[in-house]
Amino acid sequence: MKQPINLPGYRMIDIETENVRSFFYKAYSIENGKQVLIKFSKSKEPSLQETASSIHEFHMSQQLKTDAILQPIKMIQHLNKHYFIYEYFASITLEAYLSTLKQANIRDGLKLASNLATALASLHQQQAIHKYINPENLLISKSTYAVKITGLNHSTLLTREGNPLVLQGNDMEGQLPYISPEQTGRMNRAIDYRTDLYSLGVTFYRLFTGILPFTHTDPVQLIHSHMAKTPKKPSNIRKELPEQISSLVMKLLEKAPESRYLSAWGVREDINNCLSQYMAFKEIKFFPLGYQDERNIFEAARKLYGRGNEIAKIESVFSHASSGGFGVVFIPGQSGIGKTALVNEVHKPLIKEKGYFISGKFDQMQRQIPFEPIIAAFQSLIRQIMTESPERVERWKQKLEEELSSRTAVIAPIIPELKWLINEKEIIEAASSVDTQRRFYFIFQKFIQVFAAKEHPLVLFLDDLQWADIASLEMLEYLLTQANSQYLMIIGAYRNNEIHEHHPLNKTLKLLNNNKVLFEEIPLANLPRKTILEWVSDSLLNSGKEIENLATFIHRITQGNPFYTKQLLQSYYEDGQIVLQPEKGMWAVNYKAINENPVNESIIHFIVERIRLLPEETQRVLKLAACIGNIFDLRTLSVISQKPYKETANDLWSALESGLILPNDRWYKWVYPDDDIRLLQSQPPEYVFLHDRVQQAVYSTMSTDEQEQAHLMIGRLLVQFSAVNEDQLFTIVNHLNRSWKHLSEEEIVKLTDWNIQAGDKAKASAAFIEARKYFQTALELIGLNWEERYDLTFRLMKRLGESQYVTGQFSEAERVFDEILQHSRSKADKLAIYNMKMILYTHMHRVEEAVQSGISGLKLFGIDFSKKKSKLDVALELGLVKKALFRKGRNEILSLPKLTDKEKINVLNTMITMNASTYHYDQNLATLLMLRALRFTLKNGITDISALVFNNYSLILSAGFGDFKGSYQFGQLALQLSEKFGNTGIKGRVQFVYGSFVNHWAAPISSSLEFFEKSQRYCLEAGNIHLAGANSSFIVITILMKGTQIEEALTGVQNQIKFIDQIQYQISREFLNETKYWLQFLNGRKPDHTWKMIKVMDDDSAKIIHYTVRLQMAYLFDQTDYAKQILELLVPMINKRLTLVVVPEYYFYHGLWLARFHEEDKENKKGNQMLKEFVGKMRKWADLSPSNYLHKYKLMNAELLRLRKGANKDEILTLYCDSIRIAEEKGFIQDAAICNECAGKYFESLGLEKLSHSFMMEALKAYQKWGANAKTEQMIVDHAGLVSTESKSIDYRAIFDTHAALNATQSISKEIILSKLSDKLMQITMEYGGADLGILLFRKSSGFIISEYKSIDEGEDDVFKNKPLAGTGLVSEKIIHYVNASKEPVILDHAAVTGMFTDDPYIVERKTKSLLCLPILYKGKMTGILYLENNKASYAFTEEKIQLLTFLSTQAAISIENAYLYEQMEKTVDKRTSELHVANNGLKKLNQKLEEAESSRRHFLANISHDLRAPVSSINGYLELVLDGLAATEAEKNRYLIKAHERLHDLQALIRDLFELSQLESGQLDFNIDFYSIELFINHLENKFDDDIRGKGLSFNVVNQLSHQQANSAMVELDIDRIEQVFTNLIFNAINHTTSGEISIVFGNGDSHQILIEVRDTGGGIPPSELPYIFDRNYTKENAYSKKKGHGLGLSICREIITYHKGKIWAKSEMGQGTTFYISLPLFQYAEDFEYM
Repeated sequence: MKQPINLPGYRMIDIETENVRSFFYKAYSIENGKQVLIKFSKSKEPSLQETASSIHEFHMSQQLKTDAILQPIKMIQHLNKHYFIYEYFASITLEAYLSTLKQANIRDGLKLASNLATALASLHQQQAIHKYINPENLLISKSTYAVKITGLNHSTLLTREGNPLVLQGNDMEGQLPYISPEQTGRMNRAIDYRTDLYSLGVTFYRLFTGILPFTHTDPVQLIHSHMAKTPKKPSNIRKELPEQISSLVMKLLEKAPESRYLSAWGVREDINNCLSQYMAFKEIKFFPLGYQDERNIFEAARKLYGRGNEIAKIESVFSHASSGGFGVVFIPGQSGIGKTALVNEVHKPLIKEKGYFISGKFDQMQRQIPFEPIIAAFQSLIRQIMTESPERVERWKQKLEEELSSRTAVIAPIIPELKWLINEKEIIEAASSVDTQRRFYFIFQKFIQVFAAKEHPLVLFLDDLQWADIASLEMLEYLLTQANSQYLMIIGAYRNNEIHEHHPLNKTLKLLNNNKVLFEEIPLANLPRKTILEWVSDSLLNSGKEIENLATFIHRITQGNPFYTKQLLQSYYEDGQIVLQPEKGMWAVNYKAINENPVNESIIHFIVERIRLLPEETQRVLKLAACIGNIFDLRTLSVISQKPYKETANDLWSALESGLILPNDRWYKWVYPDDDIRLLQSQPPEYVFLHDRVQQAVYSTMSTDEQEQAHLMIGRLLVQFSAVNEDQLFTIVNHLNRSWKHLSEEEIVKLTDWNIQAGDKAKASAAFIEARKYFQTALELIGLNWEERYDLTFRLMKRLGESQYVTGQFSEAERVFDEILQHSRSKADKLAIYNMKMILYTHMHRVEEAVQSGISGLKLFGIDFSKKKSKLDVALELGLVKKALFRKGRNEILSLPKLTDKEKINVLNTMITMNASTYHYDQNLATLLMLRALRFTLKNGITDISALVFNNYSLILSAGFGDFKGSYQFGQLALQLSEKFGNTGIKGRVQFVYGSFVNHWAAPISSSLEFFEKSQRYCLEAGNIHLAGANSSFIVITILMKGTQIEEALTGVQNQIKFIDQIQYQISREFLNETKYWLQFLNGRKPDHTWKMIKVMDDDSAKIIHYTVRLQMAYLFDQTDYAKQILELLVPMINKRLTLVVVPEYYFYHGLWLARFHEEDKENKKGNQMLKEFVGKMRKWADLSPSNYLHKYKLMNAELLRLRKGANKDEILTLYCDSIRIAEEKGFIQDAAICNECAGKYFESLGLEKLSHSFMMEALKAYQKWGANAKTEQMIVDHAGLVSTESKSIDYRAIFDTHAALNATQSISKEIILSKLSDKLMQITMEYGGADLGILLFRKSSGFIISEYKSIDEGEDDVFKNKPLAGTGLVSEKIIHYVNASKEPVILDHAAVTGMFTDDPYIVERKTKSLLCLPILYKGKMTGILYLENNKASYAFTEEKIQLLTFLSTQAAISIENAYLYEQMEKTVDKRTSELHVANNGLKKLNQKLEEAESSRRHFLANISHDLRAPVSSINGYLELVLDGLAATEAEKNRYLIKAHERLHDLQALIRDLFELSQLESGQLDFNIDFYSIELFINHLENKFDDDIRGKGLSFNVVNQLSHQQANSAMVELDIDRIEQVFTNLIFNAINHTTSGEISIVFGNGDSHQILIEVRDTGGGIPPSELPYIFDRNYTKENAYSKKKGHGLGLSICREIITYHKGKIWAKSEMGQGTTFYISLPLFQYAEDFEYM
């Protein structure tokens, strides 16, 4: 489309050509009288980047002296747009040319290709790299095929550019199909002129085939193809294309640059050879490609020499990660040893997996900036993602929202790029600083897991860990200890020669070892002389004697350091001591000159010497850059060098040319005086030092004073020009902290404030140690200056004290707080510090001092708690609270004014904060505080923390005064208050207390689970990690108490264990692990238990929970001594925690134990009295919450009564039966089992064997249902005679083993995926065999490989999966060889003592006990081996177990063979799957519809059959009453007969409607259609229903909203009888549902040519949930709003009738207001010219 322009001095003629971004206008220059070509952007408002790149193209055209490009004349800026004037060239783009034909003919194609190669060769001769060679940027003459190259927007004069970033935004348009693999940014190597050769190859491919080598539209897939896929040969696409041309194109498309042509000149020569042959002979014979190619750039060979084993290791770890594992690698080695080069090897397999590689590098100059490299790595990841297709970006947005939701608010401040993907969220303050850190780590791990997935594994590389800040190391420790991470690989590299014993990184590595974190350590050493020789020889393409001498010389100097070696070779080339010998095709060495100029053995000294060769201005600017850090930007450098951008960039150019620094983005070349300054300010070019050794070398050339002065100048200038904003804060502070001695007093005060700000920022990111350092620096700068700078000093000291507390410096924190209190000037300031002291002392378990701090703080505001408080004080305060609450209902409290006075809020908060410490110090004071806080709230108003006040009052009522109903009411009020204010943290606390202490007194225990799960979620969002973790214990104990099946309970426990591991909350882990153990013991997975008392952490609540569960287990397995030990510890604690959710469980099991103890000591009156008291308690609780405690009370009462002499057996039996029934009804499976067992034992003691047998069998079934296999086995052993009265010969162990074998066989046989089969087989055999170590081996041609390895003590180890067994030392290989050879099992009861393998080194070292090694045979052929050990006990593998395992191994052999066959078959089936996919989806949808129809049919028939049976039963009943003579009088007979007749009428109506609906749906019902006047139709309906409606005492109105003309002239086409049937149904429905008001029919205009009829009533309405289904034929449900129950067919029939009339029917309803049914019918008019409005 032409764009009209008017450019002064030029007359526009026409568009010459255009490409995707620019117009090329043919114009006439008035000044010169010549035709010109004017190039300008198609965008009306070009972006800053687009304008800058266009200016760069023009300047590049001026610098390049070649005819291969458009010749520049002038650049003009007109109306804020740039126009570029070039010499005229009559042309079109190659893109336009190719678009007009499918493919060029071979002759013309070769001519054009020759000209293209010639033009590119000419450009390369000018030392320029174009970077975007493609048809859009190539102009050709249609007549001569002459070529001009345009599109130099990204070209460079550097011989190579550093690893580029992936193209972004508009850069991708038209470019991505043509860029080279190294230019994608995924190869991690520099680009040089050979990138253009690849792009030329793509262009040739399209020229000769008419298509691109890769045609994907998705950028990610396209990049992957460039990196990893080989395109089809052009000759395979175009059959007549000569093979030589095809091979030439494929050579250009080689992935590795060194495998392509050496120059565009060589390409041209080969094309011309092809053209000559083709023109002469019409064929092209084979000749060696690149024969006349010229090597013109020296480059050290890029192969990674001497690292074969290391590469294999790192690729193996990546393979594990990309298969769903978590891979960790550490690479120690000296500087320049090749750590980064080794890591780059991951790119090769990463490309195949379409993974992401991100990296960050720690900087010695920026060690106090927390998380800097980690943040930078993920910033680059977000940028990568933003380059993907819009669909993929949208999927990322959704995934982040789903996985993190509001939690992104925690990460967004440190990774601002996240705002491109998510909306801003509000950050919820964490409960404490410690929790802030845990929450931050937890959320960051979740954030990482979003990006690490099967479709795209993630590799994170962190370099120079020896300079890592403490916060980054702590985060790394957290990430590496998260075993549940998947598809993630983390690599850390560090200089081991700079790590000492007390180095922070060394502590991190020790912590990982102590936590048994599996990681691969790959240390790198210097290369040996032999390897250096190979490298030098390959680089010089020369293997002569001089090369050997050179290699020896280089090795002596560099000691085999790869970086130094490479730099040395490059310096020899640059100094002219390595020169090309074209005739020999190799490089020659002037060894004599090299030997005469010795080089210092220090790499730093060598680099310094290279630096000194640079111009003085370049050296000066490099020194400033070195002070900034490893990465620096032009804007900052321009500011501190006090030079313009262009001049600063020019100063850097020599360093760029020498390769000592590299550009880190594409902007570096767009720096010109005529550039828009806004671009340089918003996106300044960024540079990076070639290596940190280069930065160090530059920095070392400065004296200490020079360094300080440089940092001082940098800091001051940054303050002056950049302002101290968040982005520059750390940078400015770090520079000025290094030079603070040179600052003025005013500057020191400012720097103090900036250090405090930096500390605050670090603290917000959970980097507490870094924060403390900033605060300490601030203190060192300003000292304690309370008199002159009170506010600054107070703010500093408060933050310093808090940071010291958080980082474990408790005594220092205490001293700081005391110092502040001495100088605080206001009550508010003092109260804040007293609160902090309270938190500090509580954490240190110095509760008395914590309480005194709180008392002192409250005393400032006239609230005195200093005197010792008694129960009388509590009672008086309670009286005052009751008085304050008098006549205040829930609504009145919720309507109290909002408390806004900050001082009063702080006072209230102090009272609440004191709860924790006063609870342990003085119960009376704790209660008094909570009551006073309530009175304070009622007097002053409510705020968000008021929910906690009412929460506490709820606790007081239950725990202190036994008012459980009041507790429940105020607990509900606390919930409502927390929802009212919406504070997530407070909601979490309230939900926890309600679930733990309140809910179970009024609601089913199972409902408490909902409160704990909500609390956990809220606490996690709020950062209250402590309470989120505590919820885990209560979730698990609730799962246990509510009778969850054991396998399901185990899953719940495992989920919570994973959760607390993620949040690093180890307090709950002890209980969760113990619970997991007991559950495994119950279901038989842990066969043995010693019943020894294990110590529990020193916390009463934790002890109560632990001991109560143990008491339950002791009762189940009748461990009397163990129970007595528990009760001795438990009884003293229990009275203090009366309302805790687990306490009733304690009383239940203690009571049952007391009944058992009676058997030992029948005269124990104290025990009997205690049991009686417990029964009384349980009765009271059963009255409060029968759903939880009634069955417990019944059982305890039965147990109490059976102890009495002459007890009433019938009464006891009734109690047992009631307890069983109620327990089963309420879902308490385990309690039902106990009730049955108690009853069985009781009646057994009375000699009532049959009755006992019945109860015992029910107990057995209940325990089995619960999943308690160990308990059922014990019952069978203990009561064999009792439970096997019918068949005493039954072996119940055999039954269980057979049952286990059948279940296991079914489980194994179902699995056909080999990896899953291995895992399942290993799990089953270890569980049933009782093994603690197991290995499953599969036979391969090369030997045995490890399919599965499990160890109870060590856990699963995926590192060995699919690896050869040989040499691993995991098992006795001698035994494996024996079993393999003999095909017989090896069974050793005590391998280290007896048997033929006692001298086996493995057995001797491990002192192996039980060992079982079974061959897995299929048709006599060895397919695998099952190897098990139990090192806890000898003789573990009994005969029964061996028989079972042998049986399982036989079944496993079949399943393994099937799995192999399936694996092979699956590969074949995959080819067919895509073809069947569409058909399969169609069948699925059809099946789903059929299933829904069938379900609907069944539901309908069930309802109809019920409706048919009901009247038949009623009729039958009435007639039987008459026939049996039960109707005493004639009047009664008549009444019954009338009733029967009415029901018969209902039945007939139902059958009629059912028949009629079936005919309607099948289209078999006839309609008598005719035209009717609207006016007549309205009158007919009004007359028909008037009496019926008014007879029910309702008003009836017919409203006609149609105009008189419409009513008279408009017609409707209908069957009057059927339509009347519809309105009859609707009207009588309305009558049935309306008790008062009116029913009306309204006629009005619908959509075009439609009449809309409304039937309205004022009845009860239809619930919104049911409104969508009222027209369904199976809608037969009786509803709360209806008086009568229908059969649901009437409305369905109405819909069918209206549909037949080409109309629509629908309804709207509002509960309590009424319902309106709408009917829309087509209208017809008399006259053609009638317009219906």
